[in-house]
Formats: sequence, structure tokens, C-alpha cells
Amino acid sequence: MKNEEEEKKKEDEEKKSIVDNIEQEEKYKKKEEKEEDIRKKAAEEISKERIMDDEQKRKKKGKQFKTIEEAIKKAIKEEKETVFMD
Repeated sequence: MKNEEEEKKKEDEEKKSIVDNIEQEEKYKKKEEKEEDIRKKAAEEISKERIMDDEQKRKKKGKQFKTIEEAIKKAIKEEKETVFMD
């Protein structure tokens, strides 16, 4: 009787340990999936920010000159400066 009881206890403990191991593996998998999701979200946010920054820079460059005449004057001035430096 004692042997049978001991064997049952051992079997129960083995089953519990197997179940525990499976549960731990599932937890690790979930953690890995969460980490991957976090990385993906971070990458998406960074790319969105870069796109927005690029758009803002383009808008600023376009509004830099009020008229075409001002742009031409500035280009001539810069060209003269490069000639003097050469």
C-alpha cells in the first residue's frame, strides 16, 4: 500500500511538473510576442515622426521666399560669393 501511494504521489508530482513547464513555456512565448509588438509599434511611430518632419521641412522651404524676385536676388548674391571665393 505504501509503495502504491508513493508511486501515485510521484506520478502526480511528475504531471504537475510537466504542466508547470508547459505553462512557463507559454508565458515566455507571450512575453516574446509582446516584446515584438512593442518593437513594431516603436518602429511605426518613428517612421511616422520622420515622415511628418520631412513634410514640415518641405513646407518651410517652400515658404522661405515671398516672391520670385527675392529668390532670384538671393541666388545671384550666392553666385557672386562663390565667384569671389574661387
